[in-house]
Amino acid sequence: MQAGVGAIGPNYAAFAARYLDPANLAQPGIPLADQAGKVAKAYDEELFAWLQNRFGPGQRPFVHNGRTFVFSGGKGDALAFFLTLPTGQQGVFLRDVYYEELRLSGREYNDSASTRFGSYLRGREAIEALFRETDANGAPIQRKGDITIFGGAHIRTDFGGNIQMLAPNGQIIVGVEGEVPPSTAGIVTLQCGCGTTLRLTKSRNERADQSF
Repeated sequence: MQAGVGAIGPNYAAFAARYLDPANLAQPGIPLADQAGKVAKAYDEELFAWLQNRFGPGQRPFVHNGRTFVFSGGKGDALAFFLTLPTGQQGVFLRDVYYEELRLSGREYNDSASTRFGSYLRGREAIEALFRETDANGAPIQRKGDITIFGGAHIRTDFGGNIQMLAPNGQIIVGVEGEVPPSTAGIVTLQCGCGTTLRLTKSRNERADQSF
């Protein structure tokens, strides 16, 4: 579930090009700030495993617009196959990468042994990659919108599956004070799965509230 991602949505193409290509892995021993376009971690191994588990020959076939997507290649084929998937499917994996980069950025900020101790650089770069501030014409991209769930409202999966919620420059409100909701309310994944929510404040670079 997403709210306030802007008229053009997240920039999945640019994010994938940056974070899924192992050629973009930063050189150790050199500050990330001095390596434009490089990343602290490339997610090619995770991509390969995700494609096998989701689109491998033994998985339930995924069909979109009359085309069946089956991944039977090796690690070197993973990115090319991934880029043929519908944007909605790409977004499922890329949002997980995005959440992970923000989580690790927060840990680095608080780790005195980290080379990025006291810095949110890693997270800021992930934010800028997925949510650019201007469009192709240089005009600012406006993002505004909230996700609000209270009372008996709920989001749930019954037979596995994760729940992702994203509200750049907005709020994610689950429940309100002074009212006891029914037991079915909230964000629930049954049997297996996890819930991930992210709210970035208006500045986007100064604060990130996350729950995992």
